[in-house]
Amino acid sequence: MTDRTAPGARAATPVLSVRHLVKHYGATAALRGVDLDVHAGEVLGLVGANGAGKSTLIKVLAGAEQPTSGTLLVDGRPVRLHGPTDAAAQGVATVHQDVDAALVPTLTVAENLVLADLARAGRGVRASRRAIRARAAALVPEGFPVDLDARVEALTTSAKQQVLIARALAARPRVLVLDEPTAALSVPEQQRLLADVRALAAAGTAVVLISHHLAEVTQVSDRVVALREGRVVEVLGAPVDGAALVRAILGDLAVARTSRPGADEQVPADDARPPVLSARGVQAVPGARPFDLHVRPGRSSA
Repeated sequence: MTDRTAPGARAATPVLSVRHLVKHYGATAALRGVDLDVHAGEVLGLVGANGAGKSTLIKVLAGAEQPTSGTLLVDGRPVRLHGPTDAAAQGVATVHQDVDAALVPTLTVAENLVLADLARAGRGVRASRRAIRARAAALVPEGFPVDLDARVEALTTSAKQQVLIARALAARPRVLVLDEPTAALSVPEQQRLLADVRALAAAGTAVVLISHHLAEVTQVSDRVVALREGRVVEVLGAPVDGAALVRAILGDLAVARTSRPGADEQVPADDARPPVLSARGVQAVPGARPFDLHVRPGRSSA
């Protein structure tokens, strides 16, 4: 399928591009000729069902996986990313979904923030705690809400994520890739993070936001790229049409769902019984369309 470019897409040279990206794992094709552009100062949403190729694409952008074929470009120049260090050198930082895997739980927040600096300098444990804390304090923004002296193992998931994002931003990346950053956050925490994402883009950082939560993706993204079966099938510009996005993600499944019998035809007579649980006017995310939910005895609700 030919990729479609969203109306109004920027003409300037993208800060990061992939061209005809292919990745095979044995006989399995995880990516099948992906083309993608990321511009400075924009939030690019990346969505797709499980198995669509999102995780593989993230790993390639992070330098954790090598493509089978295709090209990565920074400012229009082809580059090879042989590891996360190469990606960082090109200005690409990735915050992965598994926050615990990226932090050392027995160390303090300050130590985790400067871990890479200590490793590069070969100083390790020889650096004084005072020097480590001073360096960490210089890396985080004023009012950073996480105690620099706290051990990471004692932090909430939200706090750990803030540490990871602060560490990524300390390197002043030109592209920040956020993989499911709101998955373990409360709604207020999600909204604060999304506001931070918009602020980063306004300051000139290119942000790639990967999420299963379509409402938040459409809320903050300038463009949304939909992947399906390892291919880019749609690129939608803001304001994003939610129904079109769902159709792009699900493909034939979306057609099958919309062609099912109507709700009135599917409800058995015994569902006239009073619901055991009801919710009216629910908004999963501020600005989303409210919905009602009723759960009746002996039935599942989807």
